[in-house]
Amino acid sequence: MIYWSIKPAEQRVLLEWAAARIGANSLLYPQAALVTTAERRPLAVAVYHEYRKTDVQLSFAAESPRWATRQNIVELLAYPFDHLKVRRITSMTSKKNKRARRLLEFAGFRLEGVLRDATDKGDLCLYGMIQSEFDTLRHRHGQVQRATTTTAAETAASL
Repeated sequence: MIYWSIKPAEQRVLLEWAAARIGANSLLYPQAALVTTAERRPLAVAVYHEYRKTDVQLSFAAESPRWATRQNIVELLAYPFDHLKVRRITSMTSKKNKRARRLLEFAGFRLEGVLRDATDKGDLCLYGMIQSEFDTLRHRHGQVQRATTTTAAETAASL
């Protein structure tokens, strides 16, 4: 029997259980940040995963593109550089997903390559951003100081 876990608490327990057994911080460090409206309606979630000391992968899920302001993007990118101390952030998306590719490029990511026939849906585009590129982006958009973040639990408690 296959059990599909929907509840966040169940997902967390299952991820910890699996990571402990494969000897990895490998499902890999699934942390999430939530972007909401002033009325606290969810707009987007950024998920940081596949953490490897120098690199972390970033994935976005959103209801609409309204969340993608420069300020929100800089704050979401600050977390892995400032708190995880990574040297780079990696993001992958389908070559066919033009909206996601535009978002990554708007956020300052650079296309680093195409993984040909990497999924059942075709090619994947590999994007990356290194610390110095983020520092330039942060400075250009007036956020020279380190961004402050809250934990997922603090964010959830405030909703």
